[in-house]
Amino acid sequence: MNTAIHESGHVVANLHFGLRFEDVVLTDNGSGGEVNLWDNQGPKNVSEAEPYTIALFSGYAAAHVILGEELVVEGGDWEYCRLRVLPLFRSGARFDAFTDKMLKAAVKFARNQSAKIQAVANVLLDRKRLSERDAKKIFVDRGL
Repeated sequence: MNTAIHESGHVVANLHFGLRFEDVVLTDNGSGGEVNLWDNQGPKNVSEAEPYTIALFSGYAAAHVILGEELVVEGGDWEYCRLRVLPLFRSGARFDAFTDKMLKAAVKFARNQSAKIQAVANVLLDRKRLSERDAKKIFVDRGL
């Protein structure tokens, strides 16, 4: 369940901020997964980096808010953030301050969107793959 919640946090944030993705997939046993973004999608400036980074951190935030997991940003999402967002900053200290602010925003987002995150996670656990269109349909079908 924790991987489904994590990936669903990304999905809900991507939809909320208009960040396109192809699909989200879970491994057959549900222990791994990823959201597949469209190629070359990344922020070009700090303003674009805010929703992008919140979406990257929303997986960790969802697991923290919904499952009570420790709030730690690491692994692929962190590396992707460093790759795409760090070059937009003149110093590491500014990047660190920005990512701290975005992590707090991601936690607030996950709290406000927890019903949507849980709805997507439940369907994702069952189907193992959702397209962007499938995810949007979950909201409509459930009145979210």
